[in-house]
Amino acid sequence: MRIKDAGRRAFTLIELMIVVIIVAILAAAAVPIYNSFTSRAYGTEVQTALSTLRTAQRTYKAAHGSYATSKTDLENEGYISSSDFEDMKYVNYANLSVGQEDLGDNSGVAQWDGSIDGYGYTSVSMNASGGLDKNE
Repeated sequence: MRIKDAGRRAFTLIELMIVVIIVAILAAAAVPIYNSFTSRAYGTEVQTALSTLRTAQRTYKAAHGSYATSKTDLENEGYISSSDFEDMKYVNYANLSVGQEDLGDNSGVAQWDGSIDGYGYTSVSMNASGGLDKNE
């Protein structure tokens, strides 16, 4: 009786090692790119949350003549709610705060306090130009 496929070749150890090395090189290149994307997503989300708070502060000042002293003032008047922030992955609504300090462009202070794994920021506030000031 003759065995079929007796002359069939299999992968050698060298060929398998080359494939593993190629996969490792691709993974080493992909990790920094992934970290860059997650870092940008984090920054964009914080900026969006603070921008929402700043807009609420501006609207509150236009209606009342001064900035809200707390987030509760904005909630009670209907300018913001926790549902505005429920789809956010990094920003917790409880960690957002506002203040009545005038930044020079008619925008009150909007600040996020908290920590996220992998990021060394304990608080982030939005400056007068809309940029983020990150505090460690």
